[in-house]
Amino acid sequence: MKNNFDLVTIYESALLFAIAHAVTVPVYPEFSYEISWDGNNFSFNDSSGIRGTIAFTEDMCFAGIRNYCHEEINISEVFDLLSPKLQRLALDETLQYLLVSDGKPSLNAVFWVENDSLSIYESKEYLYDIGGDFVAFFFKDHNEQITYLQEYYDMNEAQLALVLKLYNAYKNTGYKGFILDPVDFDFLASSGEMEDCLESLAELNIYAEN
Repeated sequence: MKNNFDLVTIYESALLFAIAHAVTVPVYPEFSYEISWDGNNFSFNDSSGIRGTIAFTEDMCFAGIRNYCHEEINISEVFDLLSPKLQRLALDETLQYLLVSDGKPSLNAVFWVENDSLSIYESKEYLYDIGGDFVAFFFKDHNEQITYLQEYYDMNEAQLALVLKLYNAYKNTGYKGFILDPVDFDFLASSGEMEDCLESLAELNIYAEN
């Protein structure tokens, strides 16, 4: 399945999810494991056995999803559909986050974007079945994403306003990061423990003042 799709949409969706996670993790530290960034790799891990990683470059991304409740797909068949650059991105980045006990990657669904064209192995319905709400999030429009995050994290209006403030500030820096406003730091600190919050923000190059 292929559709016209903007790579920036996927990237900014991951960014929005990660910032919402960072803002709310002081309230819900038990879910600190769910969302993370490592370099250009966004990873998610829910409590039902679904995990995935989306690896980004400036002109493409490759997403792999694992769901322990479903049969693995044939990685070789997937690679037959990929350009050499996408194969390298998948091998060097995405699959390294989806290794199992024998040291081999395990995948149940994948999608990728190259030349602003989205490709999904099997179908979107199959992808949603494998990846659940976390994957479906990437295919919602922006307002639907905001509604989903507000409900998922049970955010109040102040928390949501901060998420959108940080999200827009991050975009305005060209995705390079910034120093957190002391007022925003104090707001977050009033919510709970800050260790996981600061770690999540630092993964996006958003830092508190020393």
